[in-house]
Amino acid sequence: MFSLSISCAISMRSATLLLLFYFLIVTDAQSGPQRIQMIPNVTEQVIEVNSTLTLTCFSEMDKHGNISWMLPDNLGKFPEKSDTANRLQITYGENDTHLMTTMTLLETTTKDSGEFGCAGRENVSQYIYVFSEDMYVFMDHRDNVKDFYSSKQGETLHIPCKRTHPKVNVSLNLVRQWASKEWTEDNAKDLLSDPDSTWSFSKEYGLTLNDPKISDSGYYQCVGTMNDVPKHENFRIIVKGMELTRVGDVEDPLEGTNVTLICLIHTDGENKMRNGFPSPPEWLYRMNDTGEMQSINKTNPPEGLTSYIIQSEILLT
Repeated sequence: MFSLSISCAISMRSATLLLLFYFLIVTDAQSGPQRIQMIPNVTEQVIEVNSTLTLTCFSEMDKHGNISWMLPDNLGKFPEKSDTANRLQITYGENDTHLMTTMTLLETTTKDSGEFGCAGRENVSQYIYVFSEDMYVFMDHRDNVKDFYSSKQGETLHIPCKRTHPKVNVSLNLVRQWASKEWTEDNAKDLLSDPDSTWSFSKEYGLTLNDPKISDSGYYQCVGTMNDVPKHENFRIIVKGMELTRVGDVEDPLEGTNVTLICLIHTDGENKMRNGFPSPPEWLYRMNDTGEMQSINKTNPPEGLTSYIIQSEILLT
């Protein structure tokens, strides 16, 4: 969350009226340094797209008193793209006992959805959903190439697919894996409902992929469903690195049966492939888990391997 503090004076009469309103609706006022309250006093709310959002914060005055606003990344980190200067208004006022600040956001968009808060010696915040009938989920591509995301193996990856209403049910479908040359048939399976899935969803971050693997690379659909009506956004991810996987039964194979191992490499194009992987991967083996690893050479078959096929695949992005 981005923190923004803008000072702008308002009339003492307006400040006094708002403070009076504050004391009328807040009945559990406590003594203590800089206790912050927000109006409306809720944890989250839903507003319509293209409407005006107004939030007010009050704090008890002390010699170190100060209040700053915390804004969603769309407004704080990308002010030019989100037209923050023309849409966001913040005012400050005070009397002998209290500080007050009001934030007004004009012409709200779905990408304004997020956590809004006030910070002082303590923080208070609420989550704002900006709802549109035309968009149940949205992809916030502000700091990323549109619909494309990448990560290294094992590094947590956030995909900012977020919902515009708390009643929207979010699901995730894998449409096609990068390592596969065919479209996935079971693309209706919801990865978020799989108890063994490494995917998760939260309103703050959207989708999160924990401990990414190269096999997670592919085309996905983030689906939002409300009143049995689904609407979706597409995105692609690439997980970079090298991965060795085994096809089929995880148990030790029986003598005479086939074993298939797949070595996958994902890299950022031809130049990086040459720098990071100067040649295709070399296959090594060790018999009975003893001795040193030996190279598998097609022209000079190693003892103990009577029949084998070597196929390597390097995927460029």
